Amino acid sequence: MRREVSPSGSRFNDAPAAELVDAPTAELIQLALRQTGDLVRAEASLATAELKADAFGAIVATVNMVAAVVLLALAAALGAVAALLALGASMPAALFATAGILVVFGVVAVLAGARLAPRQILGRSRERVAAEIREIEDHAS
Repeated sequence: MRREVSPSGSRFNDAPAAELVDAPTAELIQLALRQTGDLVRAEASLATAELKADAFGAIVATVNMVAAVVLLALAAALGAVAALLALGASMPAALFATAGILVVFGVVAVLAGARLAPRQILGRSRERVAAEIREIEDHAS
């Protein structure tokens, strides 16, 4: 009884485990390499999808944070200018105070952005790959 060779080149791709016992070593290695390649491609595709989702969320959060910081800084600067001018300060003093407030807000925004930036973007993918490797090692032994 002869099996037909599949388009991928091996007659053992969908074979039960009993038939794999009698398979030549070269075909088993080819099958393992092909399946490993499929697994790597699937993992890369999943990691790409995760990166796209994470990137979109990060972009939206960043835009919202920048807009909020800019509006807050402008409101504080305009409030300071109005208060200084109402108290009788000269225009240059009011402008320097405004510039100082904007610099402080800018530094705070940079520090907050650096602190909130993601450190390990592919953390979930690494954990999943490690779990799959442990599972493969358990099945192999």
